[in-house]
Amino acid sequence: MQRNLPGRRGGAREAAAGCLDRDSSGREMSAMAASTEHDNQLRTGLRLVETAYNERVRALEAEFGALRAWGQEQQDLAAASMRRTRELEAQLGAADACVHDATREKGALEARLHELTAETAMLRSADERNHELQVGGGVRNPIYIPFNAALSRQT
Repeated sequence: MQRNLPGRRGGAREAAAGCLDRDSSGREMSAMAASTEHDNQLRTGLRLVETAYNERVRALEAEFGALRAWGQEQQDLAAASMRRTRELEAQLGAADACVHDATREKGALEARLHELTAETAMLRSADERNHELQVGGGVRNPIYIPFNAALSRQT
């Protein structure tokens, strides 16, 4: 049997329950504090992981950008090399044509030199015969011009 005392509400059970409430609320408070501390530690850990992840993503994006720039630079160099190769091939073709023309001209000049050499030999021979005729008492040629003198006037 419980009695209700003036100024008190409830009986012994309620009073005992009140003590338990006070005791359990202290435990609840410490449990909540521990839970809050755990939540704070968890949030701090997650922030660290997120920060590390974001830094790694930025580093990989920077590396990817550098690789992309390097690849573009290599493509530009390859294109420049191809253009230069085409230019050099065109110059080589023109040089080959010049060599071909020079070879043809050389052949023509050698043929002309051969003709002139033969003509010079013929003229020298004629000059020597003419000189022999003059020295030997033959008919004197009033128009005689020595071969060497004729050559010196032409040059």
